[in-house]
Amino acid sequence: MTNKQLEIITNLIMARFQKANIDYIKRVTKHIEEIGQLSATDLHILDQYKRLDLNIEQLEREIAKACNMSKNELSAMINKQAKDIYKAQGKWYVASGIKQVAFSKNTRATKLAQSIFDRTFGSMRNISRTTSIYNEYKAIVDEATLLVSQGTQTFDKAISKSLHKIQNEGIMLDTTRGYDRQVVEYASGYRRRLDSAIRMNIKEATRSITQGMLELTGKEFGADGMEIDAHEPCAEDHIEIQGWHGTMEEYENLNNSLDRPIGELNCGHEATPIKLDAYEPTYTDEQLEEMKEASREHIEIYPDRPIEEQPSRYKCSQKMRELETKIREQKENYMGGNREIATQKLKKYRKQYDYISAKSGLPKSPRKMKVSGYTGRY
Repeated sequence: MTNKQLEIITNLIMARFQKANIDYIKRVTKHIEEIGQLSATDLHILDQYKRLDLNIEQLEREIAKACNMSKNELSAMINKQAKDIYKAQGKWYVASGIKQVAFSKNTRATKLAQSIFDRTFGSMRNISRTTSIYNEYKAIVDEATLLVSQGTQTFDKAISKSLHKIQNEGIMLDTTRGYDRQVVEYASGYRRRLDSAIRMNIKEATRSITQGMLELTGKEFGADGMEIDAHEPCAEDHIEIQGWHGTMEEYENLNNSLDRPIGELNCGHEATPIKLDAYEPTYTDEQLEEMKEASREHIEIYPDRPIEEQPSRYKCSQKMRELETKIREQKENYMGGNREIATQKLKKYRKQYDYISAKSGLPKSPRKMKVSGYTGRY
């Protein structure tokens, strides 16, 4: 399965959770704005909390529906990835003189794919059930009703900070509850959006099935070595090991010496089992050197800095990923009703994104910025 195909399926799943996120922003914004239009005598606080409970109930149903509707795509994605890797490893069975049975008849392979699906879908459901929408929604209703009951004349100004926080963040996870720490781990004080956690869960599934199938096939054909793939741009801490190959023992020693092991902690590399006596390098020395130079090249992003203080092409790529996330979030904010502020931020982020892309020569990724139903300008 190609990266493009994986991205299309991921975006299809993400669109459902984005819809829930937009609905949450709309409901909270409308509710708070309508509270602000009431007088202290018309407030009827109990009615506001009944409305809050009803909105939360409907939002939780929508999130659960998004999860359940994604089950088939997730299963198909994992099985297609497993079959593709299994088939690609066929050349090593031939080199070892071993017959490779059909994927559907390889019990270990099909059980591996099923177990990764079960774990991933279970994590998705768990994540979907551990949002902080009730606590955050209740907190802003508490604040709004207090302001109205006190007769605050500047309601919009007083509530704006709390409302903008919800509009910008959307649905967040509750880090005090029982989410799956294997998939969603937090540094102290760090918070993660629901859709980001779901995306991370899917990414972990593709990593797990890739690594699992490579290990399984390697054992079956008797692999005695490993090759690390290469890409550009590459992070500085892995740039010298691109295209590396050697024995299993050498690979283990190398991988254990890395602060970021291969395939973990946002590493995009894969290590493929090989037969050393039948191995031919995937990359030439010239190709690896070109990737290294391209990744390390300093890009003139800041006019007032000398070239040696400019970011590398790799760091530019990371900034683009960061901006893609911000752009998605502001598109949701726009669709949630906060159009003026969201448009200002979108204009700013798109200008930065286009500028970095043009300067670095890195391609833009429209699919990574897509939010289904968005019709704004930027």
